[in-house]
Amino acid sequence: MSRSPAKGSVILVVDDDRLIRAVAREALENEGYAVIEASDGVEAFAICRRRQPDLVLLELGLPLGTGCESGAIEFCRALRRHERGSGTFGAIHVPVLVMTSAQSPAPILDALDAGASDFIRKPISWPLLGTRIAYVLRAGEELGEVRRSVASLANAARIAGLGSWEWRSTSKEMLWSPVVFEVFGLDPVVTEASYQQFWQSVHADDRLESQEQVSEALAAGGGFAIQHRIVMPSGHVRYAELRGELIRGHDDSDSRVTGTIQDVTEQVESERRIRHLANFDGLTGLANRRYFNEQLDKEIAAARENGSLLALLYIDLDRFKRINDSLGHSVGDRVLQTVAARLSEYVRRNDTVARLEVEEPQPSDLETAVSRLGGDEFSILLPRIREPGVVGDIAARLIAEVTSPICVDEYELTVTASIGIAVFPNDASHSDSLLRFADRAMYSAKQAGRSEYRYYSPSMDAASNRRFTLERQLRGAIERDEMRLHYQPKLDIATRQVIGMEALLRWTNEELGSVSPAEFIPVCEETGLIVPIGEWVLRTACRQNKAWQDAGFEPICVAVNASIVQFQRQNLGSTIAAVLQETGLEPNCLEVEITESVMLNDAEAIAVVLRDLRHMGVRIALDDFGTGYSSLSFIANFPLDSLKMDRAFVRDADSDSATGTIAKAVITMAQGLGLKVVAEGVDLEAQAVFLREHGCDEMQGFLFSGPVPADEFEQFLRRVRSD
Repeated sequence: MSRSPAKGSVILVVDDDRLIRAVAREALENEGYAVIEASDGVEAFAICRRRQPDLVLLELGLPLGTGCESGAIEFCRALRRHERGSGTFGAIHVPVLVMTSAQSPAPILDALDAGASDFIRKPISWPLLGTRIAYVLRAGEELGEVRRSVASLANAARIAGLGSWEWRSTSKEMLWSPVVFEVFGLDPVVTEASYQQFWQSVHADDRLESQEQVSEALAAGGGFAIQHRIVMPSGHVRYAELRGELIRGHDDSDSRVTGTIQDVTEQVESERRIRHLANFDGLTGLANRRYFNEQLDKEIAAARENGSLLALLYIDLDRFKRINDSLGHSVGDRVLQTVAARLSEYVRRNDTVARLEVEEPQPSDLETAVSRLGGDEFSILLPRIREPGVVGDIAARLIAEVTSPICVDEYELTVTASIGIAVFPNDASHSDSLLRFADRAMYSAKQAGRSEYRYYSPSMDAASNRRFTLERQLRGAIERDEMRLHYQPKLDIATRQVIGMEALLRWTNEELGSVSPAEFIPVCEETGLIVPIGEWVLRTACRQNKAWQDAGFEPICVAVNASIVQFQRQNLGSTIAAVLQETGLEPNCLEVEITESVMLNDAEAIAVVLRDLRHMGVRIALDDFGTGYSSLSFIANFPLDSLKMDRAFVRDADSDSATGTIAKAVITMAQGLGLKVVAEGVDLEAQAVFLREHGCDEMQGFLFSGPVPADEFEQFLRRVRSD
C-alpha cells in the first residue's frame, strides 16, 4: 500500500539526459515531491553540500567528466565520504536510488558497494516511481532516526545490537562500545577490551579466514564486511556481521581502523528459513519439486560429462487417499512424515551405498537424494551407479521399509508403495523424459498389483493412451457443452462478509466421466488448448458475475486462473480487455490469479502484461504461495495486489507451532510488501481464528463453502444477503 510522501520531501534527480530529468520531475511533482535537477555528479555533489536532499535519483550510466565526483560511482563514494566526515557519527545518510538499464549485475553491485541504497531498472514505470521512492524514503527515515539520534546513540545501538569499535594498529590499543561486550556476551567489568580478546571470541573455525579477509581489505586500502560465528562464554554459537575500514591520519602512527559488529543471528536464521521454505517441503523436510528439478538437471549434466549412469526412482504410496478420507489429513500427514523419514534413513545408511555400488558418494548426494514431489509422491536420485540391475534390489528393500507398520495415535497402519525406475542415459537423455518414464513405470507397477517396482519399458503405453484420449476429448469439450464453472466464495476474515469468489473449471465427459482438473489441466497446457478453454472460463466468469450484479447482488470480485501458456501464446491483456468490454464487467471486479511458476518464465515480459492489467484496473493475485517455487526476489518486482497462502500453511497453523510460525511469517512478509493475504483451505473455525488474530485479510475454504455450481452459489449469496 503506497503512502503520500512527507510534504516538502526534496528529490535530487541526476541525469545527463534533459528529457529524462523533465519526465522524472513531472512524475515526482505530481506525487507531491519537490525536485532539484543536476546533469552530472559534480553539480549533484555541490548541491548536496549546500542543501541536503531527502533522496538522490541517480543515473548509473552517468558519463565521467572532469570532476572527481562526475560519474555515478564516484558521486556515491564522495557523498558517503562527506557524510562520514560531517562529525555527526553518520547522522546524515541520504538515500541514493540508482536508475539502470544494465543487464549485468556487476555495475549495480559496484554502485551498492560505493554507497547506493537501492536500484530501479529501466525502462522506468513513471507512474510507479513515486511509490518506489516513498518506500525508499520510508526505509531511510527509519534508519535516519537512529542516525540522527546522537543524544541517544548508545541506547539505540544497544537496541539494534550494533557495537562500535576502534583499533590502533601501532599501539595495539582497541576500544569497544558497551554493545560489543553484549554481542560477545562478556562482562565489561571482568573482561578488558583488547585485540586478542576480540578474535578469541570468534569461532575457531572462522577465525583465520576472517582475519585474512580483514588484512587483505586493509592492505588494499578498502573496507570490509564479513560474517562469522562467535562463541558465547556459555558455549552458544551466534552469528555476527563485522564491518570496518582504515582511517588514515597524517602519518602511519595516526591511522586507525574503525568499525561495527552486530549480532545478526535472527537475520541469518530467517534467511535460512526462507531458503528452506523455497527448496524444501514444509511437512516432511525433504527437497521439494523445485529443488528436485534443479538437482536432477545437475546430476544428468554430471552423468553426461562423466559417462556414468543415473537412476531415478519415482515412488507413489498406494491408496493413500483412503487414509486422508477415513482418518483425516492430520493422520495422513504423520504417515507421510514417517515414510519420508524411512526413505531418508535408508538412503543414508552405509550399507545402502555398498548395495548401490556407487563410486564414493558425495554428502550432497545423500542430503538431497530423496524428494517429495507433492502429495504422496516421492523420488530418489541415485547418481553414478555402475549397473542398472542393482536398483531393483534397492527398490524392493525400499518397499519393505515403507510397508513396515506405522503407528499413529491409536491406529496401526500398513502403507505400501509402488516404484517406477528410469535410468539415464539408457531410457532417456533429458530430465523431463526421465521423470516421465519413471512416472510411467510407477503406474505400470500399480497396474501390476501395487507394492511392486518396475523398470521403464517402451511398451508401457497405457498412460500415453489415456493422455491421447484426454487430448482428443478435450478438443471438442466446449462445443459439446461439457465444461462448467464452480464458484468458491472468499470472505473478509474479520467481518465474514463475502467479498469475492474464485471460478474453478470442471469437466464431465461422456466417455471419460468426471475428470479431475489435476489430470486435464496439464494436458490443456501441454497442447495449447488452455488458450481457448481459458478464454471461455474468463468470458463465462465475467458474464456470470455481471449477471449477478444486474440481479441486485452487491458487486464482488471474481478470480480466474491464468496459465503461463496463456501469457506465452496469446495477447492476454487484449483478450481480457475485450471480454470486459463485451460483458460490461468493471475491471476492478476481475482478479487474475497466477502461480509462482508463471513468474519464473520470461519474467520481464509477463511483468509488462501484468502492469497493463493493473493499469486497466484488474487485480492480480499470487496463487498457491510456497508450494515449491518461492521466488521472493520476484514477488517484489511484480505488480501484485494479494498473495494466496497455500493450504499447507493453514492446515495445522492453529495447532502446530512450526506451521503457525511459517503462516505468521508469510503474513508479515506480504504486509511488508503492501499485499493482502488470502488464506486457502480454511476448513476449521480454529484456523480462521488463528489467521484473524495474526492479521490475515481474507480466507476461503470448506468452513463456509467448497466450490459449487453457479445456481448453488447464487443460493449461497441469497442466504448471506438475508442473514
